Amino acid sequence: MAQMPTTLSTEVTPDSICEVLSPSTARHDRGIKFDHYARLGVGYYWIVDLARQRIETWANEGSGWVHGPCAENDETVFLP
Repeated sequence: MAQMPTTLSTEVTPDSICEVLSPSTARHDRGIKFDHYARLGVGYYWIVDLARQRIETWANEGSGWVHGPCAENDETVFLP
């Protein structure tokens, strides 16, 4: 963004989104939001699952999400 928005909403699609799962939102984040973000053209989607100590990454290749690198526990991984 060239400058910070001055309203509560914006029509700019973000390059990436990072979701931190909670037991009450995990199904929604992996379902409805996952599909919605793909349709909007979000480039990358990271899912942080603290309970499983795991980070998943997904890249939007235009035709849908492609699973990318993951890290668990103390693993080091380079994420897009």
